[in-house]
Amino acid sequence: MDEDIVDGIMFRDDPKVYRYAQGYDRFIKIWSPIFHKKEKSILRYCDEIKKVCSKFPLYNLRSGEGN
Repeated sequence: MDEDIVDGIMFRDDPKVYRYAQGYDRFIKIWSPIFHKKEKSILRYCDEIKKVCSKFPLYNLRSGEGN
């Protein structure tokens, strides 16, 4: 799987594909140049996603011994 594009979106009047990359660092790296004046918002968005995901046990599976 290409880690720089696991999904993409296109708008009807815009031929550009907006890529969704795998992992926060890649996502930030790809979206920051597109919305260069909104980099702080992109970082804040990723922080909020991390907070939401931390509330769901299936997003936080760990290997090892346990119940």
